[in-house]
Amino acid sequence: MSPSSSWSRTVVLMSSDGETFEIYEAEAQPLLAIKNLIKPDCNKTCISIADVTRNTLAMIINYCRMHAEFADNDDLLTSFDRMFLDGDDATLHDLKDAILFLNIRSLIPLINQALANRKIKANSKEYICDTERFKIKSNISQEEEPEVRCENTWHFDKKFRSNVVQFSIKIETKTKIVGF
Repeated sequence: MSPSSSWSRTVVLMSSDGETFEIYEAEAQPLLAIKNLIKPDCNKTCISIADVTRNTLAMIINYCRMHAEFADNDDLLTSFDRMFLDGDDATLHDLKDAILFLNIRSLIPLINQALANRKIKANSKEYICDTERFKIKSNISQEEEPEVRCENTWHFDKKFRSNVVQFSIKIETKTKIVGF
């Protein structure tokens, strides 16, 4: 199949609430769960997606369109991805369920990173370390903690803290994702 034929053929996706979206086959390529359902000899294939609502499906289609059209512009896509994941918690969780259902591999690490960042920023260090989900064990005793804080005051300075925390979150999240 030539690249131009995937831009001439369309696929119709139907959300769980009956809304239909017509997209080019090239834009549907990241949707691995429906990739095999697209018939090569049909111009319009209609695929019902039972577990994804119209709002969530519209967001995912917007993501697929942007990444198909601007695949060569990394800066634009990076800023788009940041804005794409800037929603409320309920929207992000619906989006994560849809991403996993549709098996969009390029979005799985992004959504996990966004949700982990929110969870970490919204809670205290003690809560995060004690939570069963993260299972973080400290190798510093409570007696040693003031000394470590004193030696590393730059880390606790608010000006530098956000960059260091973001960097450490990325490292920890990548480790967690690889572990799954």
